Amino acid sequence: MLLGMFEHRQDVLYRNIGLKVMNRSKNISAAFAHILHALLNGAFYFHDTAAGQNMLGVHIGGPGRRLLPLLADAGVDGVEGIAGAPQSDASIKEAREAAGPNLTLWGGIPQDFLLKTYSEEQFETAVLEAARQAMEDSRAILGIADRVSVNSEFTRLKATASLITDAGSARA
Repeated sequence: MLLGMFEHRQDVLYRNIGLKVMNRSKNISAAFAHILHALLNGAFYFHDTAAGQNMLGVHIGGPGRRLLPLLADAGVDGVEGIAGAPQSDASIKEAREAAGPNLTLWGGIPQDFLLKTYSEEQFETAVLEAARQAMEDSRAILGIADRVSVNSEFTRLKATASLITDAGSARA
């Protein structure tokens, strides 16, 4: 239910700013790489029907580095769920190298670091590194990839914003 409310608010936001976005939020897994072009054939139709004013975003779950160039070639505009280890296999920098210059990359902070399983130091290092990489990539949207777990430490979730602000201030 909460996810449905979030997706509804996202749709309202896109409508209010005049942006047409189709977000295929179902996970695309590396196991389906062999049929990816067929699955995303609609991307070309979606773009063509609106004279290039529509955007297509997809969500990848788990290891996705080898999918990124295929998604870019298929005409996808943005990919959410970008994360390095331990959650996935490509940091923002590594995802950019694999995807090329045109995909918008969304994520960077592995959700796993919000759990007690990892130390505070590991959490802070992961957030600061993701923030640094996002600041160096004009087509990256920094966020927690994939979804925030119900088992996450709320204090870490709150600290994420402060760490990102500090990383931005240190860069200025």
